[in-house]
Amino acid sequence: MDNAVATIIGAIAVAALSGLTFVAYKHPQAYKKLALFLNGIIILGWTAGLSWSFSNQWARIAVNQAADNLCLGKVYEIRKAIDAYAIPRAFPLC
Repeated sequence: MDNAVATIIGAIAVAALSGLTFVAYKHPQAYKKLALFLNGIIILGWTAGLSWSFSNQWARIAVNQAADNLCLGKVYEIRKAIDAYAIPRAFPLC
């Protein structure tokens, strides 16, 4: 990820959290409704990330099992392609 993109995402995240904090402090009843919706989004995102990580792991297992029948250069390319689409370890899934 580019440094400028990371800075912009960080600034947006801080602004969003500040807004949520303000809503929670000033309007606690409205925040309860909003919190249910946000928790649902977080759970869906976590589930999607977890299933993506599992699918990448299963793809690596399949490549390892088929490695005997493939050219070594192709195995390396396939593993590199799988790793390119993996979720970074900094993203907590478990």
